[in-house]
Amino acid sequence: MNLRSILDRVLPGSRMRNVLQNFSWITLDRILRMVAGLLVGVWVARYLGPKQYGEFNYLVTYVSLFATVASFGLDSIVVRELSRNDANKAEILGTTFAIRLGGSVLGVVLGLLVFVAFHQAEEFGSIPMLLVLSMSLLFVSFDVLDFWFQSRLLMRYSVLGRNIGFIVGIVSRIVAVLCGLSLFWFAVIYTAEAAFGACGLLLIYSLSGEHIRRWKFSAQRCMALINQAKYLFITSLLIIAQARIDQIMLANFLGAEQLGLYVAALRMIESFTFLPMMIQTVLVPVLSRDEFQDPGKHEEKLLNVYRLMVLIFLPIGIPLVLFSTQLVNLLFGPQYQTAAPLLALMSIRLLLANFGVAKSLFFLRENAFGISLLGALTGCVVNIGLNFILIREWGTFGVVWASTFSFFVTIFIMDLFFRRTRRNFFIMVLALITPWRFKLG
Repeated sequence: MNLRSILDRVLPGSRMRNVLQNFSWITLDRILRMVAGLLVGVWVARYLGPKQYGEFNYLVTYVSLFATVASFGLDSIVVRELSRNDANKAEILGTTFAIRLGGSVLGVVLGLLVFVAFHQAEEFGSIPMLLVLSMSLLFVSFDVLDFWFQSRLLMRYSVLGRNIGFIVGIVSRIVAVLCGLSLFWFAVIYTAEAAFGACGLLLIYSLSGEHIRRWKFSAQRCMALINQAKYLFITSLLIIAQARIDQIMLANFLGAEQLGLYVAALRMIESFTFLPMMIQTVLVPVLSRDEFQDPGKHEEKLLNVYRLMVLIFLPIGIPLVLFSTQLVNLLFGPQYQTAAPLLALMSIRLLLANFGVAKSLFFLRENAFGISLLGALTGCVVNIGLNFILIREWGTFGVVWASTFSFFVTIFIMDLFFRRTRRNFFIMVLALITPWRFKLG
């Protein structure tokens, strides 16, 4: 039982060595981020307390709603195009950078205008703090360097570049806690981490023999990318709204302290999503190649990926349910103890997140972004509607139930309403009831 045999089951072929190396670097990166990020994040949460922790995460969540405007949903599409079209890499990279830079500026402006218009600064932080956090969106443009490394299966370069920012962020948060700095400085650190991460990517990209000055902008390529990404952009916007709007509503209905407790549990759940995300990162450029265009082969591999998502969930989800009280008390301390039942209830959301990541591979191959958009829209509406009802009745627990059910609708139920996705629904169900049929080697 080893990593090579698992990957060979999902992805046999001549590029196994490159894929395995890529997977190893991503694994190292995500484990480092999960362990260091969780430990320092928990320390910061203890230092700030539920109320200030909730105030900070309210602003971070608010900014994240506009991050999709900055990214424009181009991520997987650009990786796919770079994998298939090496000759036009300079044009693809330059055009994507320009689109994302324009989206970043638009995201910052829109975020500030909407925030000021609704007078949210009175209760949750200050305008200067929001402005500092919003500046992090400007560095989203440099993610295009990461796309290039992904398309070439050279994630070690991306890992090295991004970790420059990550290390700066971790060290700065430790210093901030030790020096007793105010909440504002954690916002500065948040944006500084994004800035140093972008500089790290740029440095590694230059050292690898590539140069950003070779990039060029193409209006025709710009329109083509925007046309391909339009549904994915709106879908991404709805998905992030579906995932984050509950936090906005929770803070406005029940206050920042309840949000702090909710986010503490949610951060533990989100820290384990690195496994499906890194599997997706490895498979997108490879499954885009010609030899994987056969529908039968693709379905077989997709079924294996879904089964793998179940197997990843079981050893994580079950302990989270059984030992939630002990975990929360050990990590966050007694001031967060009421977050324990929230953590147990949220565990099923981890399985849904795993399937959602794997399902994006299906939508990418089928180019079914319109259907994905309708699913995300439905889930977002369901989440908002249920939150209005359940927050008043069940408080924070109502938020958990609302978000979990909305993701179930998006990921599973909506597939039944479209002929193109109905087959994927049965593949997911088959994976759920037969995970043991994922055989090694």
